[in-house]
Order: sequence, then C-alpha cells, then structure tokens
Amino acid sequence: MNYKRVCCLWLIFIYLFTFIFLSGCWNYREIEDLSIVTGAAVDKEDDQFRLTVEIVNIEGGSNAKVASSIITSYGATMFEASRNAINILGKRLYWSHTTLIVLSEQIAKEGLVPVLDWLARDPEIRQTLNIVVSKEKTAHEIFHLPHPVFNVISFDLDNIFQNQGSVSKTPDGEEWKVLKNLATPGLDLVLPVALLFMSEGQLIPTFSGTAVFKKDRLKGYLSPDETRIFMFIKDEIKTGLLTNNVIQEDVPVKVTLEIIDNKTKMKPVIKGENIVMRISTITNVSIAEIEGRALDTGEEGSMELAGQFEDMLQEDIKNLVMHVQKEFGCDIFGFGNAIRMEYPDVWKEIESDWDRLFQSIEVVTESQVHIENTALSSKPIIVRD
Repeated sequence: MNYKRVCCLWLIFIYLFTFIFLSGCWNYREIEDLSIVTGAAVDKEDDQFRLTVEIVNIEGGSNAKVASSIITSYGATMFEASRNAINILGKRLYWSHTTLIVLSEQIAKEGLVPVLDWLARDPEIRQTLNIVVSKEKTAHEIFHLPHPVFNVISFDLDNIFQNQGSVSKTPDGEEWKVLKNLATPGLDLVLPVALLFMSEGQLIPTFSGTAVFKKDRLKGYLSPDETRIFMFIKDEIKTGLLTNNVIQEDVPVKVTLEIIDNKTKMKPVIKGENIVMRISTITNVSIAEIEGRALDTGEEGSMELAGQFEDMLQEDIKNLVMHVQKEFGCDIFGFGNAIRMEYPDVWKEIESDWDRLFQSIEVVTESQVHIENTALSSKPIIVRD
C-alpha cells in the first residue's frame, strides 16, 4: 500500500513539473510585435553612437516574401541607441537572429570595449555572431547600398562569410572567440574586414583581409594574401590556393596548387637568454592549374615543384612575422601564449616586457608540401601547329 502511495506521489510530482516548467509558450510573442534584426553597423557621430540595423520584413500569404529595411538610431551608449530605435519602429529590436555586426574604423581605433560590453550583456544576442571592421569611411555604408543586390543583406553577407574558408583570406570573428582572445595573455586580437567593391556597375559588400589590434584598439591591416599566410601560422587554414612562378628548365611557369589540408606546429625553444619560435607546416595539395607550357609532374618533377613551393611558403611566413613585428608590434600569432603554455616560469619573468621582446624574437620555419594528385588531367592543353 505504501509502495503504491509513493508511486502516485511521484507521478503527481512529475506531472506538475512537466506542466509548470516545460510549457513551450511561456514567453510566447507574436512575430508582428518584433523588429527582427539580421545585422547591424556601428559608427561614431560626434559623441554619440550611430546604430544602423537591418530589419527583416516578412510578408505572409500564399506568396510569402522576405525583404528588409534599414533604420538608424542614436544614443550616448550602445544600449541607449538600441532602445531609441523604438521611436522609429514602435517596437523593441529583437537580436536573436543577428548574424553580424560591422564596426567603423573610428570605433575600432577608439576601442572595442563599449560595443563588446553591450554585446556580452544582452541575453538575446548569440555569441556566434561575427564582428567585423569596415574598411570603408563608415560602417553603415555596408548596408546603405544605393542599389542593393540582396533581399536581406545580412543573410547574404553571412553566407559569403561562411564560405570564406574556400579562399582563406579572412579570419574568424565570432563574438565568443573575440572575448576569449582579448582575455588570453600573449595573444593580440584580429578581426575580419568588410569592404565594398564594384561589379558590373554595382557596389557589392564582401570580406577580405584582416584588422590587427593591440588590446582592443585597431593598429592596421593585413592584405588578403598576408591573411592567408597568417592563417597558416595559426593553423587555421582550411583550404585555398597557393600560386607561384616555378622554374623548370630555366623557364618560369605559373602554377596554382589547391590546399587539401594543412597542419602547423608552433614550438618555442629557449636558447640561453634567447627565444626562438619554430614554425613547421605540412601541407597536402593538388595541382589546380598549370599556365602556359608543359610541366613535368612525374615523381621527380613533382618533388622539384613541391620544393619550390616549400621555399616560397617558408619565406612568406618569415616575411609576414617580420612585417608584423616592425609595423604593428602586435603578437597576433600567439607566440607569447605558446611560451606561457610551454614554459610558464619563463613567461612570468618576461610577460611585463613581452611587447618589446616580441619585436625581436627569431623565427625558424620548416615547410613540407606534398602533392597528392595532379587533378583530372596530368597533361597540359596541347594546341596543334
């Protein structure tokens, strides 16, 4: 009898728990009551933040359509600018579907903390949204196109960004990674760059290159090609292309290799009072294109071809490190963090002076390139006489 009574009490408890805590519509809101933000741009105008947001418009019915509109609001803080949008829309902004936020160069130079603080505190904003820096005069230009080619600019920009791995010319910029990066000793921040380019008479937004930061302040930019080498060093290269003018039989031939995969190892080595950073890469590739003439792609020819690409990659890595050391003095490669992980006692001694030490650290590179195949055709195109 007691056993049955206990079972009944448990069943009642389970039912009550289910009804109270697992109700699916406890915070239900009509879609018509929301201004759904898909993307945003932040500029500074005088002492105020100018917040430009793209609002998605969903037209119901049998032929449902999705379009967007752009609105701008102002505020002394980011939160105030967001709330002031109510004066324009009559509704609060809803941020759960926001895919990216574009920051102006001025915002980036003055410091990211005011924007990041607002992003981190807002419970609706996903930490997977991408933060990018506009290389245009303002950030809102990315959304204020004279003749937009996309129905919803933010969604299409997000698609472009997600497919950047195919060219590896821009880094990742997810909010959670940005916050983690800023909190990691011996590692400076980088963000992707947004810009406009002209195509068939229309301005098209895209991503290309890298914004380099010291703490939370912008110091400068890496070009798209420099970004690819940066991603090699960081072991973040997914795929992409390597192009080089190789020499066979004293004749230059332009060859393009497609990256299949890559593995980079970074290891600090202590030599007395000197620190040497060893960077080794192992890259598997296929031949994507040979321009102009016949090229030996047999075993011996492939080894020679791979060797020339190895030399190019080693030189490019050294040159990029030297450029960043002299131009920016920012440890975007995470050399300091690697020392901290490998030699914590050494890091404690040098951490306070790392900004100066980074600029003179020696880098030794070793690259291996393995050509796995020559694509569908192993022979060049032949045109008869």
